[in-house]
Amino acid sequence: MRRKFVGLSAMPALCGLFAIAPGPILAQDAAKKAVAPIEAAASADVIEPASVEALKSMAAYIAGLGAFNLDSTFETELVLDNDQKVGIGGTTSYEVKRPDGLKVELVGDLGSREFIYDGKLLTVVSPTDEVYGQVDVAPTIKQMLEQVAYHLDIEVPLADLFDYGTEDSVVDKITEGFLVGPATIDGKASKHWAFRTDGKDFEVWIADGDAPVPLKIVIDDDTQPARPRFEANLAWTADAAPDAADFAFTAPAGYQQIDFLAATSEVEKTK
Repeated sequence: MRRKFVGLSAMPALCGLFAIAPGPILAQDAAKKAVAPIEAAASADVIEPASVEALKSMAAYIAGLGAFNLDSTFETELVLDNDQKVGIGGTTSYEVKRPDGLKVELVGDLGSREFIYDGKLLTVVSPTDEVYGQVDVAPTIKQMLEQVAYHLDIEVPLADLFDYGTEDSVVDKITEGFLVGPATIDGKASKHWAFRTDGKDFEVWIADGDAPVPLKIVIDDDTQPARPRFEANLAWTADAAPDAADFAFTAPAGYQQIDFLAATSEVEKTK
């Protein structure tokens, strides 16, 4: 039996919505009634067909975007050696032109990075340190992301978005899925869905209408005892029109090229 989706003791904000009820008992009863359908769905150990269809629609829409811009704010948890979790926040900005143009700007509590890809070279820039490194890579965005993650241990934020529409898509790995309910994210109407795969629980708020993009995602990593969480709000521009110049890198004055990728600069390209 699946554990409960959420307990009342973990929902002070929701309980506060019912503070106008005459007395704490009625407030508690109202909160229980509101949560009961969610807990029932989460305890069913099943995949609601509508949840899979929603995820497939989202995946197909994202995979069909030839170019887009994406801005996000995120919070993630780092697990220390003593299993204590430390929260780290930041923002990311994406410019994408499939199949071979990608620019990512990451600004976080631990510093900033830029990733610039033109179909041949990946350039990783540290504006704080005024240094950059370059490596020859595979000819498509998805291949490049897999390549540098495996061979160079370089993880680009939200890289899983480029798995949609491929055999690596999370859609085919779902073991549980259900609708939590309607929600509003940054002023946009959406549906809140909860899913489980082998090793991860994740939630996604998918926009209503004919552009079913994810407006918010939450991922809990069950493969680690501390179960670190990643959470991000996403703002999409689906009609972006970047050109090749957006993915060309010219080193700013004073920046130094370093060989931190030298040991793996001849990475075998993914076919």
